[in-house]
Amino acid sequence: VKQLRWDHLDEDIDTTGDLEPHSFDTIVGTDVVFSPALVRPLLETIQRMAKKYSKDDDENNRQSLIYLCLQIRCPDSHALLFSEAHSYGL
Repeated sequence: VKQLRWDHLDEDIDTTGDLEPHSFDTIVGTDVVFSPALVRPLLETIQRMAKKYSKDDDENNRQSLIYLCLQIRCPDSHALLFSEAHSYGL
């Protein structure tokens, strides 16, 4: 288990030494959208850690699967997530 704080992403990547940006095959988040202040940091983290799309059909070049299980706890956060996700390529 590694610490990965959305609002201190670069610091945590540098500190752990083994978290590589764009290296995750699958990203799973549950109950992660509850504060408008954390929506953009969450999207930035997903964008940074997910594998980028590649036209190559090679197994190693496939984009990440991202699963977010959401329950509306804060309607403003939920709306912000959906309105901003596209601008992060998600």
